[in-house]
Amino acid sequence: MNFKKAGGDAVADATTIGIGRDPLALKRISRGTGIAIIAGCGYYTGDIHSKRLQEISVEKIVEEMIKEIKVGIDDTDIGAGLIGEIGTSEPIGETEKKVLIASAIVQKETGLGVLFHTYPWGHRAAEILKIFRENKADITKVCICHIDAEIDYDYCKSIMEAGAFIEFDNFGKEFFIDKKGREFAGGVFIRDIERVRAIKRFIDDGFVNNILAFCDVCLKTLLHRYGGWGYDHVLSNIIAMMSEEGIEGKDINTIIKGNPKRFLSV
Repeated sequence: MNFKKAGGDAVADATTIGIGRDPLALKRISRGTGIAIIAGCGYYTGDIHSKRLQEISVEKIVEEMIKEIKVGIDDTDIGAGLIGEIGTSEPIGETEKKVLIASAIVQKETGLGVLFHTYPWGHRAAEILKIFRENKADITKVCICHIDAEIDYDYCKSIMEAGAFIEFDNFGKEFFIDKKGREFAGGVFIRDIERVRAIKRFIDDGFVNNILAFCDVCLKTLLHRYGGWGYDHVLSNIIAMMSEEGIEGKDINTIIKGNPKRFLSV
């Protein structure tokens, strides 16, 4: 309950098909804690895509995603309130492209925000945004996640200049992975203070309305129970760090409250 004590009142659960999502558990947790939980829909990266997904049409994917939003997920009455986290690899695979097209169509029809998992050290946002433009989806409801493992300023600015959000979501991940032991990671993870200073730089460049700041709690080691900073890290620690680095209260409020509300609202 540290998250709630720190002032948190809503969590986005971006767990999608094939990676252990459990809508009934979300409902149970939400009722037990009083915290709103927004469930996602769609498909993650190609390495977990089923043979069925590879074979079905874009139209069928659209139909199934719309059902999860308007009717419910997995034969429940719990509807998805966001699209994603839609997974893309490096490079983007053919089935992933099919899901991208479907996600764009679903976004256009529902108005929901879309979270995109991109390879943290990759540069595939332009390809994603191109598909969304071609399908007349709303770019201002797109968020490119994980841009802050290491930060490429020009790449991030190009995303925001297009009208999309970038998401600083690696807060609490301050670790180095030896090259000999890397299977997934193609680089290092910078420190939280560097992330905050990057946010300050982007605000100074006029992009305060295109920044989201969350904790992507995707590892056990990020939880308090296992020695991590927990779900409340941004609220309990990063906001204070932002203030100390000269980010004004109104801009912190925009990033922590205003932008998520705008992204998730329909």
